Amino acid sequence: MGFSPRAPTQGFTVLIVSDSSMPPSMVAMAKVELELAQSQLEAALRAWDTSVSELWRTSIALTQAQKRVTQAHELLRTAIDNAETGQRG
Repeated sequence: MGFSPRAPTQGFTVLIVSDSSMPPSMVAMAKVELELAQSQLEAALRAWDTSVSELWRTSIALTQAQKRVTQAHELLRTAIDNAETGQRG
């Protein structure tokens, strides 16, 4: 039985195991299936990276919006306080 390591891609290593009881066509089919699975995993990782990036941008935008709402609230509070003080004086 022999092992032939394949160069890692995105942290994955595919080992093709062959021995005399497996027909070469089955080994080739297994290799193709593993390569297709690896391709799908890589696509999923890229989609996940994109999703995480989008979530990060959304989080930053929400934080900035929250700061603006807080600033607006403080300005309104100050305006109300000034209006109330002006009516008393």
